[in-house]
Amino acid sequence: GDIRHKRNNKPLMFTKILDTIKKNPLYPLVHELLLWNDIFRSGLIFAISNLFLYLITFGNYSVLTLLCYLFMTLQIACAVYIYGMPLIGKKTPLDEMIPVEDFNISREMFAAHIETIFVVWEDIRVEIRDTLYCKNVGKTLKVAGISVVLSIFSQFISGAGLLWTGLVVLFVYPRLYHEKHVEIDAGVEKVQVLVGVQFDKLATAVPMLNKLKSE
Repeated sequence: GDIRHKRNNKPLMFTKILDTIKKNPLYPLVHELLLWNDIFRSGLIFAISNLFLYLITFGNYSVLTLLCYLFMTLQIACAVYIYGMPLIGKKTPLDEMIPVEDFNISREMFAAHIETIFVVWEDIRVEIRDTLYCKNVGKTLKVAGISVVLSIFSQFISGAGLLWTGLVVLFVYPRLYHEKHVEIDAGVEKVQVLVGVQFDKLATAVPMLNKLKSE
């Protein structure tokens, strides 16, 4: 189920962003990919992503160079298929395997993608504004705490390590949450309650925070 903020009953930022992304036409495809429903396709994308990250980090390749190599590899594979299959007496229905429609994007789909980007950015902008303007002291302190923790954590891992960790989480967490969402939601709720209790103690000790909390 959705994780809700226990104090003001408003959805968390990530919940709102996820709800927006779910309305995008590409969400079902990405959802299937990250849930590993097709192990071959998900494994292939995960392997290619890891290879790209490795070559960019340690091979001194640029993203553009790798994209060009990938496209040339695809061209060679298509050419071999188209001109090689007739040699063994088989047809080459490449347009059936990869329909022409897959290369088209309708005006409606394009507008849906732009709408998703705009709404997600608007949610993030509002959260940043409220945090900087201290609209919610608890949220501001929480963001500050997360920033401190991340700054300490980043000292022990390189930028490439962070990118690889993010990639692994992207491909592992959705499946893990799909299977263990009850336990994960319960754990998150316990952490939220613990943070809330500690903030209440801090607010009680600091009169200014207690006043802002009551507001």
